[in-house]
Amino acid sequence: MRATRKKIQSPWGGFIFVLPSVIAMAVFVYGMIGYTVVESLENRYNAYTTKVEFVGLINYIELWSDPEFTHALSNLLKFTAVFTAVYVFDGHKKRLKFNCIKLKINLLWPRRESNPYQKFR
Repeated sequence: MRATRKKIQSPWGGFIFVLPSVIAMAVFVYGMIGYTVVESLENRYNAYTTKVEFVGLINYIELWSDPEFTHALSNLLKFTAVFTAVYVFDGHKKRLKFNCIKLKINLLWPRRESNPYQKFR
């Protein structure tokens, strides 16, 4: 007599399997992003202050009107653009160099093409 297994077919199986990851991501990623946004809209000078008042977008208005911040942001954007361009160019240069080396090796020592369907003896 042969034993048979019953397959459990539930439309919720995949959802239940992924649910712990979805909950963890909701709490530790999106929950922390939300907490940071709420904290950024409050007026707090240090972590030990008990007096906290909601000021809204005033913090962001002050930040964007600060010349030191805008200067630092422009330097950051310039650095990012130059850094990315240099590394993209460098990677392209290395790829071209690798392809030239590969071409020279293939010209000097060509590989014999074997038939993948041929049986080994």
